[in-house]
Amino acid sequence: MSHAVTTDVITVSPATYARAAMSRLAERLWWVAVLPAVAFALAAFHDAAYLFAAFIWLLMLVPPAVMVAYYSYLLKPETAALSRPHRVTIDSHGVTVTFEAVDGDEHPLHADIYLTNNNLRTVIEKGDHLELDYTRQSPLPMLIIPYSAFAQGDAPHALANLYAEPTPKQ
Repeated sequence: MSHAVTTDVITVSPATYARAAMSRLAERLWWVAVLPAVAFALAAFHDAAYLFAAFIWLLMLVPPAVMVAYYSYLLKPETAALSRPHRVTIDSHGVTVTFEAVDGDEHPLHADIYLTNNNLRTVIEKGDHLELDYTRQSPLPMLIIPYSAFAQGDAPHALANLYAEPTPKQ
């Protein structure tokens, strides 16, 4: 039986969440940009003007893609609250995000968020942080936890809790 792991107080920048959201969107919808661009590039063997059309296609696609990533991942109040100081507790039942009071406020910015392991889609281990990707039924689409927030030796215990079979909380 693994024990619960609680991080130090962390603040993850909005740019880190934006980068992760764009990566997820690009992994899921890469073909929307590539297939028409390839078709235009093949047509460019007939007429060079199609190279310009391929370039225009990509310029027309990028701004809406950024908006889709922003609206689908980053616009939720819960996700916006993650740029404020918070702690993350990981146990075998799930993940709890506890927000800290800031600037002498009596109450934290947001209520605690509980994420069950049943809604956890994937755990992505990056170089300096963990990215937890959740399903649409979850209160958060993703959660980023820097490795530096874990106490010495707690990161393997946290990963063991995340990879464990989900159990209902008593």
